[in-house]
Parts: sequence; structure tokens; C-alpha cells
Amino acid sequence: MGFSQSGKNQYAYFLENFDTNWHFIGTKRSGRYTNIPGGSYTLLLKAANSDGVWNDTPARLAVTVIPPFWQTNWFRVISMLGLFVVVVGGVRLRTKSIHDRNRELERLVNERTEALEIRNREMEALYQADEKILRNVSLNQVFQTLVDVAVDMLHADRSVVFAWDEGQTKVVPRVSHGYSPETLKVLEFAKGEGNVGQVLATGKPIIAKELDPDTMRPDVRKAVIAEGIQSFVHVPIVVDHKVIAVFNVAFTGPDFIGEDAVRVFSALVNRAAISIANMELFEQTKDLAVMEERNRLARDLHDSAKQKAFAALAQLGTARGILNGNGNLVSIHLNEAENLVSDVIQELTFLVQEIYPMGLQEKGLPTALREYIFEWENRNDTRVQFAARNERRLPLDIEQAIYRITQEALANVARHSQARRVDLSLVYNGDSLQLSLADDGHGFDMQTKPRGMGLRSIRERTSSVRGTVQIQSAPGQGTRIIVQVPIKG
Repeated sequence: MGFSQSGKNQYAYFLENFDTNWHFIGTKRSGRYTNIPGGSYTLLLKAANSDGVWNDTPARLAVTVIPPFWQTNWFRVISMLGLFVVVVGGVRLRTKSIHDRNRELERLVNERTEALEIRNREMEALYQADEKILRNVSLNQVFQTLVDVAVDMLHADRSVVFAWDEGQTKVVPRVSHGYSPETLKVLEFAKGEGNVGQVLATGKPIIAKELDPDTMRPDVRKAVIAEGIQSFVHVPIVVDHKVIAVFNVAFTGPDFIGEDAVRVFSALVNRAAISIANMELFEQTKDLAVMEERNRLARDLHDSAKQKAFAALAQLGTARGILNGNGNLVSIHLNEAENLVSDVIQELTFLVQEIYPMGLQEKGLPTALREYIFEWENRNDTRVQFAARNERRLPLDIEQAIYRITQEALANVARHSQARRVDLSLVYNGDSLQLSLADDGHGFDMQTKPRGMGLRSIRERTSSVRGTVQIQSAPGQGTRIIVQVPIKG
């Protein structure tokens, strides 16, 4: 190698166990490697002079390359261990995730299965309740079905239906299931009193998930604690927008009243309300049909039978005129026939009024009596003096009974008393109605005179409206009948 013209010297290098060919770098004096794996190498160097003659024996240089940490064995071991841990952890995590998901799915399936079973039990209870309610023919039977289904099928501990008593003065247990008789005697409330009264007044249910004894009357609190009740619900029974009763369902454990329970009890009450409304509608329809049939019969009797009886009476009168006093024996039979026909007309009048009370409904008792008295006087020689004090409308059954009693009494006057005058009065008192009828006829001995059908009928009709009757009579002193009938308000 020459140093006189060193700038023209050429160089080459070769790294054993790495390079496959020499690197000729010309006059450059440096070279570089960037991707040599760690390890020991021998670097061969050779040069050429300015005449281009290369030396035959290259220089040898031992080179040790320190590998990066990620190429070291310890890093590979640690990486393998880390990878193993990651794989094992991932497998375990995946397994745990699958297991947890399976448990969650199992829990959801169990919950939904349980919910489905509860729904099925509820649907079965409602179905059976429908079946039972459809067979009910009275209000109490419907209420009894409610409490029986609540306890026997929906697993309540106690149940009772509260409703107004007969006088509408207080709320009392109508039917129950599970309550003791001693407790039921206590569970009576005045209007608006307690939770039951509040439900009746507002028509909104009350849910008590935990009992608050301090809000109760002392005797009620004692009875409820004795029953072991800790939670309850009051559901109103509403028919035609009117609260007619309160359905109570009670449990001996706290917090037993959930949304599902309230929903089921409300559905049960709705079915009962529909059944009650249908029962009332059926009764109204039945009453309407009976009324229409009674009206038809009354019209037929009035237009046919009664008119024919009047015609027969007219024919008998004509026959009597033709005889003109001749044929005494025939006259006797004609008299008897006239009396019988008159009785038939009287009975038909009674019957028509009995089954067709529209005159009473439209006009009231005093007006209907005045019209009847006018007709009666036209058929008899007796005059009637009628007076009414403090007139007002009364229930139809009372007015009809008094009307019929008056008819019977006047019929007895026409048949038996030969009276010239009858004094008839109606006195409306605050809590009663008094009918008084007195005639100036023959009268009879109260001790020996047998009781006829007319007097017995008067007593029966008076009794039908919870009234009392007094009959006063003596031979030659006429007869007085006094009827006293209780009325409300």
C-alpha cells in the first residue's frame, strides 16, 4: 500500500458468518452494519494501493456484538413464561366469564320460570274465580268468592269484604276468610273512619306494606295485632262509578304487597264488579219484562173482562125493565146476578190496580184515591168525605198497600153496612202514615161476628208493609178502621 497517494487507496471489508460477499467501499474508510444479531464475529479488512493492487492477506479483527435485551435468552424465557401466564390467565378468564354468564343465564331462566309459574297461578286463580263468579246469583256469593280465591289460591293469610250495613250508618264485614269471629265484631267503622272509610269515600286503593298500629283505633289495633297481620291492601269494589264495598287482603308477613299482587287483586275485583253489574242489569231486565207483562194483562182485563162485565150488568138492567115488576121469582135471581156482576167488576178493578200501578206512580196516592172514590160513589148511594193532610210521595209498595186497603174497606161498606156516609182521611206524620175510614152503617158485634175475607185481606196487606190495624165496630154504631204504617223520613 502506498502512502504517497493515500487518497487513491481503495478498501473492502467482509464479516464472517454474516456477509456473503465483500463490501468494496472505494476510497471510503468506514462501513456500517445495522442488523447484526448478537454474537462473536471476525471482520476481514483489505486494501488496494493507488495502482489498484489488493493485498492478499486481509487483516482480521475479532468483533463481539452485544444483542439487545429482547434477543437475550433470559428475555425469551421471561417472554415465554409471560405468554404462558397470559394464555393461562386468558383461558381462565374466558372460562370464568362463560361460567358467570351461564350462572346469570341460569338465574334469569329461574327468575323467568318462577315469574311464569306465578303468572300461571295467577291466571289459574283468575280463571277459576271467573268460573265461580259466573255461578254466583247473589252479592254475598260474589264477595265470598273474592275472599276464598284470595286466601285459597293467591296465598293470602286473611281476607274480608266490608260494606254498608242495612241502615247505611256504618261499614261492617259482609263476608270473610281467615279472620276470627271476635276480630270481625271489632272491624266496624263509621262513615269516613279509618282506611276502610277513606277507600269508600275516595275510591282509591290503600297499600300498607308495613303495619302502622298507631294510626288505628285501640280496639282495632289490638284485634289486628292478635291476628298477626303485618301488611295489607284495601281495594275498592266499584260498580257503575259507585264504591259499593272494600276488598281487604292481609298477610302475616311485612312487605308482601308488591305491584304484581295489587295488579292481580285489582283484576279479581274488576271481574267481580262486572259480574255484579251484570246481575243488576239482569234484575232490571227481568223487572222490566215482568212490568210489561203485568201491563199487558191489566190492559186485557180492563179492555175485555171488565167491559164485558159492565155489558152483562147493563143486560141485566134491561131485563129487569122488561119484567117491570112481573115475575117476582125471576127478579130475585136478577138481583143476585146483578150483585155477583158488581162484585166481579169490583174485583177486576182491584186486580187491574194491583198489577198496573201506573196511576199511583204517576199521580200519587191521594189523587188516585180521589179518582177511585169518584168512581165508587157513582156506583153506590153512599157519599165519601175524603181529606188528606201533609201530602207527600211515599214508596210505591206503601201507597199500593194503602190504596188496596181502602178499596177493600169501601167494598165492605158497599156490601154489608148500608151506610149513608163514609169519612176517609190520610194523615202524613213525620215517621208514619195513618189511614182512617169510618162509616155510619149497621156495624157488627166484634165478639160474635165472623171475620170475613175483606177484613182478613186488610190485615194481611197492613202486615205486608209492617203496619198495624185497629177495627172498631158495634151494632148500630158503624165501623171504624185505623191503619198505621211506618215510613222513613
